[in-house]
Amino acid sequence: MRRPPTILARPDWWTAIFSGILTVTAVWALWYARYQIEENRQESEKQLEQSHKENQIQHLLELVSEFDRDPMAAYRRELAQKRLRKEEDPYEMYRELDFFETVDVLVERDYLNEKDVWNQFRWWVFNLNADDSVKKGIAYEHRNDPNEYAGFLSLVDRLKRIDKEQHGKDSDPTPQDIMEFWREESQVVSAGK
Repeated sequence: MRRPPTILARPDWWTAIFSGILTVTAVWALWYARYQIEENRQESEKQLEQSHKENQIQHLLELVSEFDRDPMAAYRRELAQKRLRKEEDPYEMYRELDFFETVDVLVERDYLNEKDVWNQFRWWVFNLNADDSVKKGIAYEHRNDPNEYAGFLSLVDRLKRIDKEQHGKDSDPTPQDIMEFWREESQVVSAGK
């Protein structure tokens, strides 16, 4: 019978072999754990991003609903009727501008996606901004407090940039467009509660 080589009979050799196997196993386990952690992190980021987008959509739907219900619907209708009668500086104008100030804050803080806001509100923002009486009201308020309606003006700039990117033609309404806007708005009916 043949005897095993003497090198295999030495305990320090077996210790070295098992230490090597243990080291390889530990390195592999660390690599695998790192891979799993990275995969979990990426999945968590995807879920957070999806949740954030869903929240933005929910905020937008709530704002659209608020805009279409009283008291906003009544403010919009009354403002349009007054503008058709050429009344200057109506109370309702400031309520509508305040609404869009809030929209700008929500866009600024990333509660709303600005392209979604452009999609839903550009017609109102651009026509309000183009109306001479609204411009005068904003200028008057701006002289008294430079921060007053700065959010609305910021929102106008944002939406104009997006309108240009989307090759839209809504950002510069004509006087006829504005009159048609006020006629349509004068017929607004609340969407209910």
